[in-house]
Amino acid sequence: MTDAQPEDNAPERTREQRLAELAEKLCRSYTYGIGLDETQQTDPQEAGAHWDAAEHLLPWIDEAPKREIREAFGRGYDKGRDRGRASQARHVDQAERVARSAARDASAALTAQLAAETALDATYRERAHLVALLAALHPSHIGRTDPNAPEWAVVTVETPAGQMTWHIAERDMDLFAHVQPTNRICRGWDGHTTEEKYQRMRDLTEVTPCLLGQDDLIERQAEHIKRLTSRVAELEKQAAGD
Repeated sequence: MTDAQPEDNAPERTREQRLAELAEKLCRSYTYGIGLDETQQTDPQEAGAHWDAAEHLLPWIDEAPKREIREAFGRGYDKGRDRGRASQARHVDQAERVARSAARDASAALTAQLAAETALDATYRERAHLVALLAALHPSHIGRTDPNAPEWAVVTVETPAGQMTWHIAERDMDLFAHVQPTNRICRGWDGHTTEEKYQRMRDLTEVTPCLLGQDDLIERQAEHIKRLTSRVAELEKQAAGD
């Protein structure tokens, strides 16, 4: 009884697979290491030539001795190397052109972005000036009270038309030195939306000429400030006692 031979489970390569391998080898030999897929993208005609060569060579390779195969590839090495260097030079030149174009596009995009940011900063600064004026005319306070935007301060302005709030950038905080910091007795955000805020502002704009001419408005604001000051003093006294 003889020992059983191990069974070869490796699948036999199809002609198409062998043809693809040969075309890949020819391409890399003649393009100095550049693969067939990349050659197809940059020079489809040259890639097709490698496929045609593989079609003609495959039947001969099936019959030729290994030595003749090695000699055939050896004879083509120098030519393939020269063509590969030329192809590589074309790729380098193309890559440099693409890099220069990308650098120009990036520079233009950065310039446009900086210009847009500068214009936006100027707009926010102008808005901050107007909000600071409104905060000087009505009881207001400012602090980092928005947990969803901790990097922004929020100025809260209490007007006869209702509460109004704005987010203030750090670079604009110098405009709000006259506004008291938010403390425990200050009224928090009343839940108004942006549209409601601007409606209140429109309402305030309509009645302000009448209100500014009335002494009782000044008295009410003075009384409100007095109550706030008194309440702060009480809280500080309680805190000192604790």
